Amino acid sequence: MKLYHGSNVEVRNPKIHPNLRALDFGAKLMTLKVSKFETANAEWLDFVVNNRKELIIENLYDLVIGPVANDSTLPVIDDYMDGVYTKEEAVKRLLPQNLTDQHAFLTNESLKLLTFERGELL
Repeated sequence: MKLYHGSNVEVRNPKIHPNLRALDFGAKLMTLKVSKFETANAEWLDFVVNNRKELIIENLYDLVIGPVANDSTLPVIDDYMDGVYTKEEAVKRLLPQNLTDQHAFLTNESLKLLTFERGELL
């Protein structure tokens, strides 16, 4: 599988960095602890909110795959966190959005699965 990292810097050798800010979320996958969210469902919402509140226990997973919380999801997630929406209402508003997947590599073991192929300035 090819993964693309959109950034303003080339990342030839990815590293695990401590969580410097509260964001969402970075071979033989059977040996790793992997969590995959198919859609922006209730479990995904809990995971995103817990990350934003910095409540996730480190090394719970090696790799997390799922929809990226982007600018269009931010108002819904913020309103849910502020108690404006129930979880059910927030999920109802998130599901129709066409969210692309992100891969968060969270441990050095998961980084061993990656090899740098090339960089491209667009």
